[in-house]
This record gives sequence, C-alpha cells and structure tokens, in this order.
Amino acid sequence: MRLVVDESVAAHGAHVLAAGLSYRGVVVPLALRTWPQNVTLSEGAYWAAVGGLLWEVYNALPPVLRAHVLVLADRGYGVPAFLDLLAALGWHWVVRVQGLVRVRFPDGTTRTLRSLVPHAGSTWTGFTTPALPETAETAETAVNAERGVAVAVFKKAGWRHVRVVAVWASGQDDPWLLVTTLPASPATARCAEYAARWSIERLFLSWKSHGWNVASCGVRSPARVARLLTGYVIATWWLLAAALPGAQAHLDDLASRASRHTGHPPDRTCQLRLALFPPTRPDAAKASLLTQGRQVFARLDCRTTTPVLWWAFPEWTAPVWSHQCRNVSQALPR
Repeated sequence: MRLVVDESVAAHGAHVLAAGLSYRGVVVPLALRTWPQNVTLSEGAYWAAVGGLLWEVYNALPPVLRAHVLVLADRGYGVPAFLDLLAALGWHWVVRVQGLVRVRFPDGTTRTLRSLVPHAGSTWTGFTTPALPETAETAETAVNAERGVAVAVFKKAGWRHVRVVAVWASGQDDPWLLVTTLPASPATARCAEYAARWSIERLFLSWKSHGWNVASCGVRSPARVARLLTGYVIATWWLLAAALPGAQAHLDDLASRASRHTGHPPDRTCQLRLALFPPTRPDAAKASLLTQGRQVFARLDCRTTTPVLWWAFPEWTAPVWSHQCRNVSQALPR
C-alpha cells in the first residue's frame, strides 16, 4: 500500500497535514491534522503531530496490511526524525532528500548526495564512489552495487543506514535524490514509486480551486477547518466509490475495442500512424476519477436516489487513471 504524506495550506492560514493511500492518480485520505499557518509550534509539537497522524493510519489499516506499507514523501520529510518514525512502525519508504545530505562510503569517505549525479542523464544506485574504472578489482564492487548494499546518510544525526537512488533525468532541472529501504536497483522502479507521491497534489487541488473551494467557505478557525476537511475526506471517498462502476465500464469498453483492432486483420488497407502523431488519449482518460464521481452525482436527484457505489476499490496497483486508459486502449498491460 503506497501511503503518501504531505502538507498544504487549506484556507485562511490553516495548515493541513494529510496522509492517504495513492490510488490511480489520486490519494484516498485516511487522516489529517491542522494548525495555524506561520505560527511557531512548541518544541516537539510538529513531530508529535506527524507521529500521531502515522499511528492513526496504522490503526486504521487492517492488521494483515500493516506490514505492507510503502511511505512516499517529498524532501521536506527527508530527515532522520521522520525516517525513525517509519522504522518504528515497521514500514518501508521512498523519500526524497536534500542534495547537501552526506553519504558515507565503506572506506569512511563522505560526499554530498548531489555530487553523485553531476549532470543530466546520470544515475547512481551503488554504495561506493561512482565512476570507478572497469577492472577486475572492481568486479565485487559492481556485484554489491547491483544488490544495493546500504550506505549511511545523515551525519549530524549519527548516520542512518539506507539505500540511495540518485537520478538526474534528461531535460529536468534537478535530480531526484531518494533514500529507501527497498533495493536500489532498478532505479526506474524506485522513481516510479516516488512519482506516485504527486497524487496527493490532486487531492489538495480537489479540496481547493478544482473542487469544493475551501478558501471561499468563510471558515477561519483551524479547528473548524479540520472539522470541515473531515467532511471533505468522507466526500472524497463517496466520489471515488461513485466513479468506480463507470470507470470499470470505460475500461471494459476500451479493452473490447482494442481486442477488435488487434485480434483481427484490418478489412482494408490503412495508413499506419507515424511517430509524429502519437496515439490520442481516450475520452475516458480526460476526466479524473474525482471528476467522474462529481458527474455521477450531478446526473442524479440525490434527494431520492443514491448512485451505485463500489466501496471495495479494485486494482490498487493500477497506474494513474489516464495512463491505465491509454494502456488498455493500446492493448498494453493495465
């Protein structure tokens, strides 16, 4: 289960800390905390709030799932205090960290993580200094690097043993510097997992300008904002539950069309699509699951009618909804 943790400003200076499960490009919220924005918290209050949030999620999950959680968080959480909380809960993580974080190699030398990927297009997942010559003496090093042997990071905190994935994708302004408890290789898998963290941004967006517009509600007290957001959490679940029957129908239709195109030869000669003209995005992919849920409720008179709801959300390992539609329409794995 991919658990995303992040924070935002909800309305009138209310700071929101939220955690939820990443699901097809949106987060299913499970817990939240609020406090006044730009107000200095008492010593230890912030991490007490984060710890309480994580413990609440832990208790909310069925016992059979509690040992199968992967936490995704941005570099604001790439600090020892947060990782120690996750370790205490027995959870795995993929967390981004700052470039100035130092990594200690087995020979005792240290370098900043940022220096491991000096330019765009470079990747580092080993545990010794990069760019070693390809000789017989480095064969064992290469084997260990492929296994992703843990290194030590966070010098000032007394070092924490993790695996490091440093990737600077071509065309990007900055590298992704990730620490994880999972094997560092393949780096693409760790980056794909971390990319799911973006789904919580869609949740915050649905609560603000692209949804219920919490900023215009007139509620100013952080405590009252918290109660309002609790209602938003439940409403988010309802929207997703209402969207899923229609979403499955869309996927079935796309799969049926794809089978007709790929399972039989064309009846007439057709022009192959050139590389300059990539496949178009299916109509079903143009609306997120939250938007589809709102459309379901908009079509009904909810004073007398309740839409069909799927509370057992299927396909937790599915990609972002738009990508899943595209994969199905092109007869690729869902």
